[in-house]
Amino acid sequence: MKLLCVAFAVVLGVSSKSFHANLGPEMACLKEQNLTLKDVFPYVHIVSDVNNEVVGRYLECVWKKWNILTSNGNVSGADIYKYLTNIYHNANLTENNKQEMRDASNKCAKVTDQSEWILANKVKNCIIKAVNEMPFLTQPKPHN
Repeated sequence: MKLLCVAFAVVLGVSSKSFHANLGPEMACLKEQNLTLKDVFPYVHIVSDVNNEVVGRYLECVWKKWNILTSNGNVSGADIYKYLTNIYHNANLTENNKQEMRDASNKCAKVTDQSEWILANKVKNCIIKAVNEMPFLTQPKPHN
């Protein structure tokens, strides 16, 4: 299994047919926050505690760079979908698969919280749960 992304970079681990085309935001946020992959990796591939501030602040940074978290604190379903298509760019997705991904992305866009870093964790958890419910996508696996 190859690593899906490093936050998301890390959010998801995937097979060789599906992997992130661009890890720039994830790598930039590690550097900006003076973190290593070891600091976040165990938490970004799984549904995890939304109160983990280190991971939450890292994901807040990543989601802002991907435009998933907007400047007014909203979550963009369209940008979650773009993020997922970046991850699964090599998957042979049907139009029905793409629509299911859009629907799941829009569902995750409804997640709210007053704290942006907690919201970032909640969005990650929602995305992981959504991917787990789509059998046509490679399921996320934590890397040890």
